[in-house]
Amino acid sequence: MIQEPRPGERVMPPDPLETVGAHDEERPARRLGPRWDRLVQVAAIGIGLLVLWQVFFPFSQGGGFYLVIFVGLTLPLVYLCYRRTAHRRDPDAADDPGPVDIGLAALALVVGLYPVLPFGFGDFAGGYDAFLDRGGQLSTWDTLAGTLLLVLVLEAARRTTGLVLPGRR
Repeated sequence: MIQEPRPGERVMPPDPLETVGAHDEERPARRLGPRWDRLVQVAAIGIGLLVLWQVFFPFSQGGGFYLVIFVGLTLPLVYLCYRRTAHRRDPDAADDPGPVDIGLAALALVVGLYPVLPFGFGDFAGGYDAFLDRGGQLSTWDTLAGTLLLVLVLEAARRTTGLVLPGRR
């Protein structure tokens, strides 16, 4: 039964994030502390500006170059914003990413941006042009990076949607 407010009493509307989090059957996002929240906001705004830049001033290297950068920058945000398990211990406390989540985010950043990173070592040449020049002649590093990226994308899908998407045949 809904109680009517007393005269002169101020009624606060419910917090939409709490309402969605309480009723979300999927895996709700973390409730980040102020520092992590600010970092994610700045990264999201930067990615949004990158998308707008690509729309109005496309990269000369083409759409593939842009997509590598987009995936490389957005995939780490999944590991910072979604937890490994559906439930958290203390619902009122900040739910900041732990060392494993930070490590996976860093790995996702490096592996996602791997094709466009400008450094190389040994007989391995870095950069997007060198990556395209290898074509079907993939190096061991290309295969390793591709495998890690596949595993990271599947884990990101599991964190955000549960086992529905990555476990589907």
